[in-house]
Order: sequence, then structure tokens, then C-alpha cells
Amino acid sequence: MIVVALGQLRHQWGRVLALMLAVALATGSFVLLTGSAETSRLEVRGTVDANFRSTYDLLVRPASSYTRLESDKGLVRPNFQSGIFGGITLDQVEMIRRTVGVEVAAPTGNIGYVNLSSDAEIDLTPYLNGDAQQLFRVIPTWSMDRGLTKIAGAPVYVYYSSNEVKVVQPAANPRSIDSSPAVAEVVPGGGEVAVCRSVSTDQWATTREAPTAHMSPFPASDPYRTGFSCFYASPPAAATTDLSLKGQAQDASRGVKIGVAMTIPVLLTAIDPTSEQALSGLDQAVVAGRALTASDAAFDGPAGSDGVVQRVVPVLASSRAAVDVSMTSEIRRVSPTSGGRITDAVASDVGAVARISKLPDVLLATSAPQTAADAYSRAMQSLTGAQQEVYFRVGQAGYSSSEPLSVANVTNPESALVAPDILSWEMPEGTNDSSVRSISVVSMRNTAGTTTMPPVLQAVGSFDPTRLGGNAALSGLAASDYAVTPLVGADDASIAALGGGSWLASSNVAGYPAQPPSMLTTFQGAAELLSSKTYYGADPSAPVSVVRVRVAGVTGVDALSRERLNQAALAISEATGLAVDIVSGASGAPVTVVVPGGDRGRPELRLVEQWSRKGVAYEVVAAVDRKSALLFGLILGVCTIVVANAASASVRTRRAELGVLACLGWGRAKLFGVIQLELALVGLFSGSAGAGLALWVGHIAGAATSVQRALVAVPAAMALVALAGLVPAWRASRSDPLNAVRASVLVGPRAGTAHSPLGLTIQGLLRAPGRTCLALLGLVIAVAATTFIVVVQTAFQGSVVGSMLGDAVTLQVRTPDVVALTAIALLGVAGVADVLFLAAREQAFDYAVLRATGWSSGRIAAMVVTQGLVLGIVGGALGAAAGAVGVGLFVGHWPALLGFVAAICGAAGAVAGAAAAVAPALMIGRTPMTALLAEDE
Repeated sequence: MIVVALGQLRHQWGRVLALMLAVALATGSFVLLTGSAETSRLEVRGTVDANFRSTYDLLVRPASSYTRLESDKGLVRPNFQSGIFGGITLDQVEMIRRTVGVEVAAPTGNIGYVNLSSDAEIDLTPYLNGDAQQLFRVIPTWSMDRGLTKIAGAPVYVYYSSNEVKVVQPAANPRSIDSSPAVAEVVPGGGEVAVCRSVSTDQWATTREAPTAHMSPFPASDPYRTGFSCFYASPPAAATTDLSLKGQAQDASRGVKIGVAMTIPVLLTAIDPTSEQALSGLDQAVVAGRALTASDAAFDGPAGSDGVVQRVVPVLASSRAAVDVSMTSEIRRVSPTSGGRITDAVASDVGAVARISKLPDVLLATSAPQTAADAYSRAMQSLTGAQQEVYFRVGQAGYSSSEPLSVANVTNPESALVAPDILSWEMPEGTNDSSVRSISVVSMRNTAGTTTMPPVLQAVGSFDPTRLGGNAALSGLAASDYAVTPLVGADDASIAALGGGSWLASSNVAGYPAQPPSMLTTFQGAAELLSSKTYYGADPSAPVSVVRVRVAGVTGVDALSRERLNQAALAISEATGLAVDIVSGASGAPVTVVVPGGDRGRPELRLVEQWSRKGVAYEVVAAVDRKSALLFGLILGVCTIVVANAASASVRTRRAELGVLACLGWGRAKLFGVIQLELALVGLFSGSAGAGLALWVGHIAGAATSVQRALVAVPAAMALVALAGLVPAWRASRSDPLNAVRASVLVGPRAGTAHSPLGLTIQGLLRAPGRTCLALLGLVIAVAATTFIVVVQTAFQGSVVGSMLGDAVTLQVRTPDVVALTAIALLGVAGVADVLFLAAREQAFDYAVLRATGWSSGRIAAMVVTQGLVLGIVGGALGAAAGAVGVGLFVGHWPALLGFVAAICGAAGAVAGAAAAVAPALMIGRTPMTALLAEDE
């Protein structure tokens, strides 16, 4: 039987060669693609493993901090930890540390936002003229949100006089309300006028009747926060020694200079220095002073002149401000009303504030901007005794459940910001704008009758947040602990509004951008600020907000590391009852957020924010595997189609020989066996040749091909050919011997007699509909794959992160994908060419009749090309449509270029079909008519 099989292969060398080429191409493609794909997979795994782990693996936090977006979609917004204040006890932290597998457990506890205040100097000396009395109105304006929000503060008044002044007692100054000494100005022809207490006089008079009537925590909207400074050419000597007079009579000979306060809110957070050093290397990020140590705690400061001792809280401060705000001041000259005197306007009297505010002015100049960085730097230089009577906390922003996510404004009434025992305190200037977060106040209790004073903050050093290590590219959650996360515009209007830059946090702590921790202390130091005996709203029982955990033995996305993470997370959850997130493998995910406009000029903004999606690393690796499997499946499918057609044709062309063998007594099993043996020999020879060629090409190209993979490919090629030949061999073994040696006649329903060249063309394609459909399917797959890859390469710059049936996946066009696409396209075109060649052979008699009736060889060749064009048009259209649908399912939307690319790929499929028909057309055109007639005998 093997002799017969070899003889048949030798006599049918043309058809066998076509079959061998198809099998060799399939085998070589398999070897090359599996090697290239394995190289690509290893590269992806290496990238994922390198970026898989940041400073920690697990995040432990109160279950109440979960949002619906986390539960439903696994999405977590950046700096979300800034909105968690307590909820975990120190005992629970110790339980976590005792859990098997926990290498490091580093707790952090947000205390609240504290105000750092710094004065920006305004020099009015250049604007003095020769007038004896001059009054200036200085109006500060704070600019934030990339200049979109502007908040004007209460004016500051500066009075200058060259008149004689003296210190008087209240008995000589009936306008004065309190009993402290006052300054009286000797006005020529007007007697003595008490001045420079206008604001304090109004405040004292008002607060005696209603202590909170003009003590709003929002200074920019409170006219009674107006400042008043007086400068004299010759101040009384007592003004230099009496502290109560310094603000009333300053020496103008040194220049007329005032300070306008600029407030920078910073988030104060407690840490454990030892575990923080082990986790993030905080000590290595210190750029000035020293780091915090485990022994740092609140301590008694030096006693003041009154014997009162204040508690000092040591802090490690960020080297840079985490807010973006600037301040300018308008300098205006105020004129008295017609017939009046400036001295009368500034006289200490009830109602002076309202009187002064109505005086006209003229703009002289605008001061240079003072930035948050300037103010923060000055505040840090003097952070040796900042009293903390009040600090405040903010909640999380609320989001809609639909995309794009929208944020709603919230109202923070002044009644909710009352500090019961503190007469006057101020929120940061930015909080005069609208809010998207709630604010709560923590303030000191009444200390009357005691020597208790507010604790003060004292900087022991500063750290640079950018020097903290471990923030890997994929670690979206872990990377945002101390980093500022910028927000950028998502549409043209928002990009233009933000000036092409990013939106950072401002002094509006209740605004949308959140701050990371900028000032750190120890939990021992934080105890001074969390004492419920000292502060209203404080709770020392559960000071920890989150615990970041590193698990021992975790190396990447391998199964063992994942099991270690799962076991540690489960053990911590069971021991503490807290929520545990596995954050290793998390990655940034762009999310569109719509933030409503503010009350002070900022429009509605549509933003792109880098949120974190948990578990992305595992999904990326799985996606790469799915993509490789999909490409292999497409290649094997097209190979099977081509080989099946080739095997079917090979059997079909040997009907007569098989019929003779049957007449000689060969049984069906023997006939089936010899056909399968022939195909197995083809698979062996062509598979070996294709695998060897692939090894050579792979060596040159640097692909990870291997002899082991090639040895596996050869029996796979034999199995593929045998599988493709099952149906043709079975049909050949079951055919009637007499019919097998007769001329080939189309059996089955006819579409009718063809009366035109196009009809004859269609009839030729329908002569073997199964074979034609297989070739058409191969072309559809090739065009669909081409459409998909080209769209990804053009519309998405070669990389897509989207959703495929609800699962986040990543696709990136790499060299193996291009190789696979080329192999699929070549096999698809080869399948079409093979079908057209067989169709031309089976229509030989028709072509001979046409030649006999006067048709030229060129006209007949054109009809063959038309067959290929019809196949190409149908296959191209179906393939382009399938590729477009695949893009939509994979990405979640249809890009603008999709229609154009799909049309081009569909047209390319039509051209490929026509090109595949060129060789059969030339063969028919050059074959003599007698040979054509012989084909049908």
C-alpha cells in the first residue's frame, strides 16, 4: 500500500506540491508564531512582574470607607485615603502584625487639616505723597484653580499721618470703648481725635451684644475682619514699648509696610516611623533636619513669661506645598468725602467700618503675585510655635453611578463650623467657594480658669515626597500615598479653561482635588491633638485610618504569590473584621469626571483622572494569553480550510485511479487507508520542511523558536492533514467504482443554465459550494483580522485598554501579531487561489466550447478573474464588517477612523481575490483547446 501511495504522489506531483506548500506554510507559521508569541508573553510577564508590586501588597481600612464604585467596578479614586479619619485601633494594628505572612504593617492616621499662615509683605512707601494724612485701601485677591477661581478678601486699611500724636487714657477719649490706652492725633484746628481703633471699636461694640454676630469662619466674606494699621512720622515713645499701642502707632521712618496673611491648609497625618521607614524609605527622603523616630512624642515647651507651658508636637513637613494658589493685592488711595477730613473718617467710633468702606478710591498699583510655594516656604521657616486651637476634616466626594461620573456640590453652613469656645477663627480663603465635600471642625474646649494652652507644631525636618521609593508603574493605589495626582481636561473646553495644564488642590479643602499628607507626626505626638478632654470632636480610641501591609514571598503574578496574598488578606480580615484590599497588580485607569462650576468663576469641568483599578496585572496576563490563543485559533482555522480544500482536490483529481483500484478488488478500508497514508506522508515531508525553514528564519530574526517546538509541529502537521482529509477519503472509499472511472458530471441541484459570462462565472463557483464557502471563510477571517489590527494601530496608536464583554483587557500590537496577520492573509489568499484553480480545471470543457464559438483567450481569462473578484468582494465585505464589530466589542466604542479603515481593508480583500485568480486565468488562457477538452474526458 505504501508503494501505491508513493506512486500516486509521484504521478500527481502538481496537486501534491500545492498541498505540501499549504502544509509547510501552516507548520512554519505555527513554529514561528508560537516562538514569537512566547517571547512576547515573557516580555509582558517581565513588565508586569517588574511593575506588579509597589511599597505594599494589601491595604487594610474600615469597611465604611468603601464606595459603590469600588464594590461594583473595582475603581478607587486617587488620594482617597485623605478622606478617611480614623476607624482602626492600635490593637488591631498589632493583630495585623502578628498575622502569618505579614512582613511589614505600616499604619497611617489622618488627624486633620491645619492652617499654616504666612504674611506677604506689601510696601506702600513708594506711593506716599506730600499730604499730611493719607489713607490706603489694600484689597487682597486669591487666585486658584489655574486662575479660574478668584476670591477677593476684606480690605486692609493703612493710615499715614505727619501730625503730632500722643497717648491718652480712656477718660480723655470718650469714644474709646475699652479701657486700654489709645492714640490721639492732634489735628491743626480740630483738636485731638482718637484714631486707629476703628475696626476694634466696632468689633468690641458688636460682640458685647452678640459675640458671634461678626465672627464668621470665612474671612473673605466678613467685613469685620478688616485690618487697620497706622503709621506716623513721629510716633509717641510709648508706642515702641507698649504692645497694645504697636498696631496703632508704627514708625513710618522705617517705611510703610504691612503683611497680608496667606493661609495654606495642609493635611496632618500620624505614622509609625519604624514601619514607615521599612515600607517606603521615608528616612531617605528627608532633605533637611532629621527624620521622625519611634521615641518622638509631644513634650513640654519652655514656659512663657506668664508661667504657662505649651505642649509641643514634633512634625516632619513636606518640602513643597501641595496646593496651587496665589495672591495679589490692589493698592488704592482713599479720598475723603467732599468737605470732610481723613482724620474724621478713621476716628475710633462705632460704625467706623461701614463709614470707611463707603469712601471712594483710585487704583494705584497691583502687587506682584505671592504663590503658595512662597507662603509655604516662609511658614516652614517659622514653624516653631504654630498654635492649633482648631483643625478640620473633610469627607469624600460623592459620584453618580453612570459614566461619565458626575460630582454634586454640597452645602457647608456656617452653623456647622462653629467652634464653641473660640471667639474668632478662620477657614482657609478658598473655602469661600462652593464645596463638593462636607467639613467638620475639631476645636479646643473652654480653658478658662486653667493653664491649658493649645498645643503647637514644631518642625524637626522636611522630606521630599518625590524621593519616596517603590511607586511602580502599575501600582495605582500605592503610588498615590504622598504624591500629588494631577487632573487634566477631557474635552477642548476644559483643556482650554485649564490652560492646557493640570488642576491641583487649592486652599479650598472642600473642593474636588484632594491633598496627600503634607505634614507627619507620630501616633504619640498625635495623641495630644486627639484627646477628647482637650478637643471637641476628637476620638483617641481608633486613630488609624489605613494600614499598608507587605506580604513575605510575593514576587509577581505567579500562582504561589497570589495564594500568599489571598491567605494573608483572609487571615487579617478574620482576625480584625476590617476590609482588606489586594492592591498588588492594581493599575491606573483613566476615568472621566464632571465637576460642577464654582461660585467664584470656575466653570464646569470635564476631567480625565487616573483612578486605580484593582487586579489589572492578572487581567493583562490573561488578556495576552487570550489574544495569543485567538491568533493561533485563526491561523489553525485558515490552515485547516486551505489544507482541507487541497486534500479534497487531491483526492478528487484521482477519482479514476481510485476507481481502477476498486475494480481490482481493493476494499473501502484499504482505499481509505491509502488516501490517509498519502496525506500523512505529505504532512511528514512538508511539516518537516516547514519546521526546518521556521527554525532557520527564527534564528535570523531572533525569535524564540526551539527544536522541541519544531518537533511538536511535525506530528501536528500530519494530524492536521489527516483530519482535513477524513471527509474526502471517506467519500472516495464509498464511491461506486464504475462512476469513479467515468467522466466527471455535476451531481445535485442546478441553479439553471447559464446564459451570460457572469452566469457562467457564478455557476463555476457553485459547482462545489462547500469548497467555495471554505475558501470564502478563510478570506473573511484574513480581512477581519487585518481590519482589527489596522484599526488598533491607526486609531489607538497601537495600544488599547478597554472593555471586552465587561472585562478590562489590554491589547498591544507587537511583531508576533504582524507575523500572524501576514500568515493569515497569505493562507486566505492561497485558499482562494486554490479554489479558483480547481474551478478552472473543472470548467475546462465550458471554456473549450467558448473558445470554439469565438471567445478569445483574454476574454476567458477575464471571466476567471471575475470569479476571484466576486469571491474577494463578498469575503472583503463580510470580513470588514466582522472586524468592525470586533473592534466595537473589544474597545467598547467605534472610533472615527473605523469606517474608513474597514472600507480600505474590504477593498483590499476584493483586490486580493482578483489577484489570486491571475495564475488560474493565465493557465486557462495559455492551454490549447484540445487540452481543455481532454480535461473533461
